[in-house]
Amino acid sequence: MIKEAPMCIGWSFSDDTCLAFVSGKGPLMLWHYTETRCPDIVRDSQNLSSDVALFRWHPKKQGTVAFGHTDGSITVSSIGSKTYRHILAPEVEGGDEMDPVTALAWDPLSTDYLLVANKHCGVRLIDATARAVIMSFQLPSSAAEIQTLCWVHNAPGMFVTGDVQSGVLRIWSVANTTPIENIRIKKSGFHELHVISMHSPTLSKPLPSNEQQHVSSTSEAQRPTLTPHTHFAVPHVQLMCTFRDGGVGLYDLGHRRWKFFRDQGHLETIFDCKFKPDNPNYLATGSFDGTIKVWNIITMEAVATSAGNEGIIYHISWAPGDLNCIACSTAKNGIFIWDMNKGKVIKRIHDHGDVSVFSLAWNQQNSKLIMSCGADGFCMIHQVDGKLVHKYKHPAPVYGGDWCPFSKEIFATGCEDSLVRIFCMGTSDSQPIKTLAGHTAKAFHVRWSPLREAILCSGADDCTVRVWNYIKEECVCKLSGHTQPVRGLTWNHEIPYLLISGSWDNSIRVWDTRDGACIYVVLDHGSDVYGLTCHPEQPFLLASSSRDSTLRLWSLMPLLQPLELSILADMPPADVFSTPERAMSQGTNPKLTGSASENIRDRLHRITGPDSHRQLIICFSKFFSLPMGTENLWDLVTLATGTDVMMLSPNYRNGIVHSSHLTKFKASQAQELEMVKMSKFGGGVGAPTKEIDSEKLLAYISALETSNDIVNSWWNLTRYCQYLHSKDNEDIIPFCVAMGDAQQLVTYLHDNGQLMDAVIASQAACEETFCRPQLCESYERVGDGKLVPNKEADSNECLLKKSMAHLSAWYFSNGSAVLAACCHLAVDDFQGAMSKLIRGNELELAVSVGRAGLPSMDACLSRAELLQPKEGSVKECVEMFLLSPEPERGLAIGLAHVKEKLATANWVVPDVFDLLQLLGCIRTDKLQHHKNSKMMYELLALSAYLGALVAIRRGYNDLVTPLFKHTREMMSKEVIELPFNLRDVEHDLETWTKYTSSVSAGAEPSQSHWRKLHKRLGTERWPVEYGPDCVSSSHLPSHSDVHVSVITGQRIRGLAVFLEDGKSAVSVNEALMWAKVNPFSPLGSGMRINPF
Repeated sequence: MIKEAPMCIGWSFSDDTCLAFVSGKGPLMLWHYTETRCPDIVRDSQNLSSDVALFRWHPKKQGTVAFGHTDGSITVSSIGSKTYRHILAPEVEGGDEMDPVTALAWDPLSTDYLLVANKHCGVRLIDATARAVIMSFQLPSSAAEIQTLCWVHNAPGMFVTGDVQSGVLRIWSVANTTPIENIRIKKSGFHELHVISMHSPTLSKPLPSNEQQHVSSTSEAQRPTLTPHTHFAVPHVQLMCTFRDGGVGLYDLGHRRWKFFRDQGHLETIFDCKFKPDNPNYLATGSFDGTIKVWNIITMEAVATSAGNEGIIYHISWAPGDLNCIACSTAKNGIFIWDMNKGKVIKRIHDHGDVSVFSLAWNQQNSKLIMSCGADGFCMIHQVDGKLVHKYKHPAPVYGGDWCPFSKEIFATGCEDSLVRIFCMGTSDSQPIKTLAGHTAKAFHVRWSPLREAILCSGADDCTVRVWNYIKEECVCKLSGHTQPVRGLTWNHEIPYLLISGSWDNSIRVWDTRDGACIYVVLDHGSDVYGLTCHPEQPFLLASSSRDSTLRLWSLMPLLQPLELSILADMPPADVFSTPERAMSQGTNPKLTGSASENIRDRLHRITGPDSHRQLIICFSKFFSLPMGTENLWDLVTLATGTDVMMLSPNYRNGIVHSSHLTKFKASQAQELEMVKMSKFGGGVGAPTKEIDSEKLLAYISALETSNDIVNSWWNLTRYCQYLHSKDNEDIIPFCVAMGDAQQLVTYLHDNGQLMDAVIASQAACEETFCRPQLCESYERVGDGKLVPNKEADSNECLLKKSMAHLSAWYFSNGSAVLAACCHLAVDDFQGAMSKLIRGNELELAVSVGRAGLPSMDACLSRAELLQPKEGSVKECVEMFLLSPEPERGLAIGLAHVKEKLATANWVVPDVFDLLQLLGCIRTDKLQHHKNSKMMYELLALSAYLGALVAIRRGYNDLVTPLFKHTREMMSKEVIELPFNLRDVEHDLETWTKYTSSVSAGAEPSQSHWRKLHKRLGTERWPVEYGPDCVSSSHLPSHSDVHVSVITGQRIRGLAVFLEDGKSAVSVNEALMWAKVNPFSPLGSGMRINPF
């Protein structure tokens, strides 16, 4: 039984499935998290001298552990031995003040040395065996405190530390008592840092042997970056840094720059989130950590952060219009107004006293008024200057309040007595004009419908949401489903019956308030859900915040597919737009009724001509899609039609621009490559001057043009650039720019992760901004040592496309399919753009659906019977039967044709795959009829088998084995007749397994069997590039219940797609790829899988 909360944890020294943790004075506990038994007690670590602050296992002596204590002492213990080596704490000047240990690190090159940091006494190097202090290191200031430290493994004797109060990174050597260098990399203090060794790219050709090599005893040779202490060299390592404000990043110590950095996250519960009224791409959050943050939802970066120290912030509300102010309610500090532009609090209101203010709302129709609700039982109305206008007394604490959007004087409150009250400021007294009873526990938040004047909702601790008509004083709908108190509430601004709620049960529920049905449940938050809000201009984008300290964005569009299809198919406006009253009719498809869609409708009325349908698609695409790149995508599409660049969106220049505009809109980056980098040949302020500066370099290259052996001289300079590249030395940049060697420059930038710089360099080369001196071409050395022109050198245009392709692949792998498509459009690669959109499941952006007319079912039957006896019309005959009242006849004809083809000796997949996909469109009720059972299992087995072969060709490698195994299962369920047997399927599966194993091991695969299987794949006119799908958000971790894929047996990341039994699940990517090669569910029920 664990009696106290663990103070620190760490992986066990001997088992990677075991976590060690300790609390108080011990003992150390070992928890095998894969087992159900209780944690084991390490008996040898009991009754330590004082409370443990942290511990570290010895990397070489198994079982040896060092404990750092809150009194500043160190205890070294060996598991299995009852002896302790106790090292006393350093003496602190000024009395008995505690000096706790803040960091520990064993020397990786020694068995006895231990690096220790104390809060006040700084850093010491200790010999744990001799119990002696070898060296004490001096901090530059007495105010500096070390929070974390670690050794630099490939630089013996060197270590780094991070300060607790500020983001100062200090580089140390055991040869010096003072830091080698101090680097301020962030304002907030460190939480933890770890060193990650960085390996250089290797070259296929040998390096010059006469160059000086810098080596260490423990790592691969690297050319170091010199520090101001010229006799010390900082190795090329990366530091994984986490900070006290939630920031995290990967810092390149050698180049003094961030490789990755995500700044400023909340550290605690995020109680509320709100979109900015005049710029909805800004989203504000208020947190338990006492800070307000404003996020740019396109870049997901915090653009503004309050100073903090406000205690708990429960609720926030933006000022109307462009006032750029946020009102906040707090637990102890009353109400304050924070100016985002000034970055400071401009007004405080303390009329609620010292009690908590749970809710507030800025009147959006009268910007002078702010309503607040507190634990003192009052709802107060203040002017923004702090003047109290009205006080409304309640019999208990007031938790929620909201202004009516249809009146600037009416508002509602939710109280601990479970009642919802409606007030009007225009009345002479402070009594409510309506009281709504129904909840059985305290009413928390209340929210007015933005589309229906008399309607509001409330969430309560009775785990229900109630929808009220306050004029009739009745509850029109009770929403039950949450299992814990309801906290988050928001209405959709376009669909009048769509309501979203969040609860302490970690779930977000989407409700249809017409009949009270819960139409979707999201379980991805790891804790209570508090804040919910919809984007004002893109109303199907939902933001949520939680106790798990995350802010998440969701798309509601999968719930509104009929509406989306009506728009893409250019249906009449009556099928798209409506009034709130008509849209509330039961059984009708969703209709747009809000102000945002009304603006679009007005705009569309002004669009005429043949381009009107495309303009409609663009308008609604921006309206429905997430803002991450959609506007950028349509700007690039519009450019293809010849639109002038001045007609594009104002944000075009800040996104991915067309290649012809790269150096125009990204001039600063281009100049940095061509000019600024040339001036940075020195190592910065205080660094030694290098032997060659940029002017001498240019003079040297100019002299090459007059050399008798220009090619050989050029070759030597090129080889030197390759050497710099191998050492990851950015000095290569001015050399390449001066030489005009775009190929080498782009390769270096790409290998170094500077993908956008690589694109700019490629475009600069295309525009001949920098070019190779006359007579110098790309050369290579052949076997006899002779230099010949390298015919494989990429042209500048090809180099640009490759650079964009690399950037696109990076965006795609990070879940941004739209931005990946933008990269292809920037170089006029429309097929590549469409491919990325399809693979990323951004289908509404990839296709424009035109009108299509189909004959009646009886006409289809007549047509099919006419075609049936004719040769060469099988596909059309099957298609007509499937559209007729007798689709099973088409199934029989199609299966017979497929089996006939597969019975031939030289069949290939394209012979039958299209027809098999067509058969998959049969009505499910007809397919599952007991009379068609045999045909169903034949179709399922054939679809799985051919699907496995298509998956091989398209690169869906994770699905190949599951599809072959699924084929076996379908063939075993009923006696069916197929032109292949179980042994054939087993043979193909074995061939595939051996092939993948050989490829993984770097060996040659068995040619005969694999050649035969590969021949069956044939060729396919597949417009999408090969490779696995990667949908936005599918790479994110899930904090909900753990779901395991029934296809691969692996844990699902991101959202799970549940199959027809409601329990089995697959990942989004797996579902998409499976559906593209096999339309039927992996459960073998005959149901189709439709993740689209």
